Amino acid sequence: MKEVAKIYNWINGKEVEPDNALWIDKYDPHTGKILSKFADSISTDVSTAIEASCLAYNDWSRSTAIQRGK
Repeated sequence: MKEVAKIYNWINGKEVEPDNALWIDKYDPHTGKILSKFADSISTDVSTAIEASCLAYNDWSRSTAIQRGK
């Protein structure tokens, strides 16, 4: 059976697995087959993402739109 794609959390420029190591299946409504799995994020994942965004904000806010697009 073909491995389905996993949609990770994107934190601090990296794909990060959910802290609880759980995934939610995304189904094709027509066939009922699993299309992909996405992170079943919990509060610690959200806290990590918020912390990373707060640390990155000052540099990000001083960058130009062109720099942000790279």
